[in-house]
Amino acid sequence: MDEAQIIAKYFAPIADKSIGLGLKDDAAVLNKYIISTDLLIQNLHFFGTESAQDIARKALRINLSDIAAMGGVPKYYLMSLAIPNSTDEDWLHNFSTGLDFDNKEYRVKLIGGDLVICNAPITISITIFGECGNPIKTNTAQLGDNIYVTGNIGDSGLGLRILQGKLNAPAWAQRQLIASYQLPSPAVNIAPQIAKYANAMTDISDGLNIDLWQICKNSSLGAQLDSNTIPISNAANEVINSNQAKITDLLEYGDDYQLIFTAPADKHDDIMKCATINHNITKIGQIIDSPQLIIDNKEIKIKGYKPKLAG
Repeated sequence: MDEAQIIAKYFAPIADKSIGLGLKDDAAVLNKYIISTDLLIQNLHFFGTESAQDIARKALRINLSDIAAMGGVPKYYLMSLAIPNSTDEDWLHNFSTGLDFDNKEYRVKLIGGDLVICNAPITISITIFGECGNPIKTNTAQLGDNIYVTGNIGDSGLGLRILQGKLNAPAWAQRQLIASYQLPSPAVNIAPQIAKYANAMTDISDGLNIDLWQICKNSSLGAQLDSNTIPISNAANEVINSNQAKITDLLEYGDDYQLIFTAPADKHDDIMKCATINHNITKIGQIIDSPQLIIDNKEIKIKGYKPKLAG
């Protein structure tokens, strides 16, 4: 079974349905707070050879993305950190410096956690709390909604494959793509504005196809996309033009940590006004009645997400 099937079979049945939302969304809802947690393990989610600052900031940012995915504003977080016995103070200093930088950048506060020093890989678990007046869920897409994404798609997945030696690109493109993998840029600042108009929303962590299908499945609807509308960076275009990847491949890569959401067609102009220099917004398709994911007039069968080994 893949991760989604394991959660659905073993954990969703015993989870709280009101606060936990049946474990179908990116965060739980408790009074005014939405709550989420993520776990990062060295050699599974990151190499460990990245700078300690970038490791800390990535760990925090993927949790920030879960709060953004429901239209919330991040406020507080708990962090549990396991580090090897060999970890020196320079690494700890740089890790805490990176964390503090993003604390200030995203106006979020560390309020507690735990530390274990042991003979094990670096492991980081963050539980984050955000405020949200009207959490946007994944089961509320409406027939005829437009489908939108923030940012560009596929840079992170290409960056990972460059680090693995599977792809090549000009030096400038490599730097940009690897940076997207090592330090994502979640659309935290514009998520509350988008939430004013969105019917359903999530973030792209497992891959655009999988995360969009989660919205479709939970809403008992389908989606139709045109791959030519998918926003890609100049760096990604270098890889595509060299025939090392196709645009449709980018839809299967994970770790973008951008938003994918649906909204009524008559809200299009309002949606586009939410875009910023750092986070463009692009319409890529439409919600349809048939429970299928159709890309370029072909039905796509969704494969279950499997963790992507960093090494």
